[in-house]
Order: sequence, then structure tokens, then C-alpha cells
Amino acid sequence: MKRICIFGGASKGKNIIYTEKAKQFGELIAKKNIELIFGGGNDGIMGVVSNAVLQKGGKVTSVIIKKLLPHLNKQSNETIILEKMSERKDKMVEIADCFFVLPGGLGTSDEFFNVFTLLQLKIIDKPIVLLNFGGYYNKLIDALKFMVEENFLDDKVFNLLIIEDDPKKAIEKCLDSDFSKG
Repeated sequence: MKRICIFGGASKGKNIIYTEKAKQFGELIAKKNIELIFGGGNDGIMGVVSNAVLQKGGKVTSVIIKKLLPHLNKQSNETIILEKMSERKDKMVEIADCFFVLPGGLGTSDEFFNVFTLLQLKIIDKPIVLLNFGGYYNKLIDALKFMVEENFLDDKVFNLLIIEDDPKKAIEKCLDSDFSKG
């Protein structure tokens, strides 16, 4: 695994643990010499991660649409500018080796469900990690488990998700996953 794509909020949220863990995660990405791929924003959780990577000398690639250029993290090492959000998601899926979902809102949820659906349909074969900082994703995890109980989601697909709250363990689990070995 050489390129981690993160999905995270353009807001920092109200719980300080989100930003603390996001910064720790970004520092670990840089320390492990893994390139960060992200939506390009300088604000919120995604900004915390990208700035932490950059401050520790890591490589960051922004994938952004023209409409969002005023929010661009201008310190990124590389910037890919596209027209549409759908193109942006496709590009991030194409160039990333693994996906990490941090706390976020609608956009983050859209990105998560997009890659999780691609995994379910076997269009991609890349690990997805829910970074459950402060229990942020507990209710989503419960909803996914309910989908399994009601036979709308195969438990084998659900079990492909890596769920972790510790950034270091999350990276280790992703590196140790069957995806990374195959």
C-alpha cells in the first residue's frame, strides 16, 4: 500500500477527539512514507490530516473540482483539478490503494457508500477502513449490522470493512489485510 485516500469532513465537528486523532493519523501517514490522496480541502478533518502529513514532510495529492478551488490546500505536492464530483470520486478510486473514512457529513458518507458499493460489486478490491474516532460511526455500524440481519447486506461484505478507532492499529490492519497481500 503506497497511497491512502481519506474521506473526512470539511468541518472539524464538535468533539476535540476528531481533530486530535486526525492529526495523529496524518503524522503516521507521513512517518510510514505513504502518500495521502484526498479531496483537496484545507478545512475541517480533511485539512487537519493533510496539514499534519505536510508538516511531517509527507506527500499529499489533492483531487478537487474547479468549484471548490477557493478551499484548496495550496501546500499539496500535487493537485488534480476536475469538473464534476463524480469524476473526482472516480479519480480517487483509481489512484488510491486503500480508503480511510474519518468523521464527516453527507459528502463523507457519499464517498464511503460509493467505495463500499464498488467493493460489494467486486469492481474494486481495496480495503476500506472506518476510523471510528470517539464512537462517531457506532450508529452507522449498527445500521449496517441491521442490513445484514435483514438480508440486505451480505455478512461477508460487511466483514470486509476494517473498523478501528486507533490510527496506528488502523494502518497496521490495512497493511495486514488480505487485500494488501493479494
